[in-house]
Amino acid sequence: MKYKFSVLFICIIFIASCNSQQTLPSVVVSPSSLPTATFTPVSTQTLAPTKTPTPSITPTPTFPPYPVKNVIFKYGYDGGDHGIFDQFVNPHLPKIILYSDGLLIIDKDSLYQKVLTEQEIHSFLSQIEQRGFNTIDTNQQHDPTDKLYDFSNGYESAFDGRYLCVSAEEKRICAYEPVMDNVIPSMKNIFKFLDSYLPSNTTPYQADRILLQVIEGSDYLPQEYRPTQIKWTDDLPPLRKTPSLFVDGETAAKIFALFDYSESWKIVIDKDKEYTVFVRPVLPHEAIGQW
Repeated sequence: MKYKFSVLFICIIFIASCNSQQTLPSVVVSPSSLPTATFTPVSTQTLAPTKTPTPSITPTPTFPPYPVKNVIFKYGYDGGDHGIFDQFVNPHLPKIILYSDGLLIIDKDSLYQKVLTEQEIHSFLSQIEQRGFNTIDTNQQHDPTDKLYDFSNGYESAFDGRYLCVSAEEKRICAYEPVMDNVIPSMKNIFKFLDSYLPSNTTPYQADRILLQVIEGSDYLPQEYRPTQIKWTDDLPPLRKTPSLFVDGETAAKIFALFDYSESWKIVIDKDKEYTVFVRPVLPHEAIGQW
């Protein structure tokens, strides 16, 4: 689903750009409060976060600095497809990510979160170890020399596929999607466990940083691809057509809730004007422009 979603993102942006007469500069916004929040345009030629904005007549990049969290476990796709925010963040949201402070984020079409106790962290990681993760031998070549696979029924090389990866402590194992059927049973068992993992008492993820893409109108969308229509609330800054927006704080959380706590896109009505809006959360370990 996510793979098709990323490809569709790019197709929609291409169709919309063909209908546009001019290209607008990317912008970054950082609302400080809900009642007075506005989208302020700036240049985004340099993508790395800056420690302190430098005043200038010409707008400069002002991604607000923020701390990033340490990751102790990650499960999800890598490589292959692309998204519309590639210049800022990895196109793939992890399926599961666990930070050193216990924060767990899980993507089940919508994002959920929970802060695990030390006992819950140990239990989770132990279940992966018990399924043989640390004993799996692989050279990560994804060919007949790689013990992660059983190619006894034949091998055909493949290109441009995604990798499904598990990273825990000092070890990372990726399986190549085009030959996933050939993955050894112990690794398949780990994937099966992770795909079904959802601890009790999770809550919707409260994103404090998001990226938006805003396109005027939706007439260019084929009927079968038209997403859900929602109304922009009055306590949010007014929308405007722009290639990229960065929003943080409470405003980011409110917008992400409107999008069902997921990386998604919707037709949005703001003051009787129609927009197509794409949203992607920036997770706690992600530094914009550095992936």
